[in-house]
Amino acid sequence: MAPPGTFFDLAALHVLTRATLEQLTALGGGSDFDVLRYRPNVLIGGTDPGFAEDAWVGRSLGLGDSARAGVSMLTMRCVMTTLAQGDLPEDRGTLRTVARHHRREIPGLGTWACAGVYADVTGEGVVRSGDPVTLA
Repeated sequence: MAPPGTFFDLAALHVLTRATLEQLTALGGGSDFDVLRYRPNVLIGGTDPGFAEDAWVGRSLGLGDSARAGVSMLTMRCVMTTLAQGDLPEDRGTLRTVARHHRREIPGLGTWACAGVYADVTGEGVVRSGDPVTLA
């Protein structure tokens, strides 16, 4: 969980894959699944197609040379992703698509529309765009 007095939803990191955004785009009937709607700290490319993050809960991510993150849970999506942001117009179809195609059980919290995962920093390091990501 996030330290008291911080402004995180449920964890310090929100991790999302390009594959998830591509899957939602394919299912979304014209909705715009721009990464800016989801505000991840870490966006990962080069994963298996679909919702790759689902299999990461309880596992550890290596980010770059030494940073590590423990994946704690799937990220529950809400109406915030549908609101206009900068040049992105309001698009309620984004949440409807996630709810229709990717509802998952969150232990102790019920069933939610999910995209991405929450993670906590477990090892310090510098992370740069293009750094390798490993899963343990």
